[in-house]
Amino acid sequence: MNGVRDRRVIREIGRIISGGYEDTQGLRKGMMNQIRDLVRHINENLPVDRPEEKKEKKSFEKNMLIQIFQNLLKICLFRED
Repeated sequence: MNGVRDRRVIREIGRIISGGYEDTQGLRKGMMNQIRDLVRHINENLPVDRPEEKKEKKSFEKNMLIQIFQNLLKICLFRED
């Protein structure tokens, strides 16, 4: 009888762990989307403090991200304030 209870407890613990992992992944995806959106705003000279109008398709591609980060880094390093 004890083995059945142990399996139920283990199964419940597994569900809790799985749910926590899914929640964490959702949070990570949301944060990365916000970072990509911020980088795209900076790259396209859009205001970052106002939401933009919805477009059919955005011209920003994920494979451009590294190149955009490198360009932004150069701009920030050589900026004279």
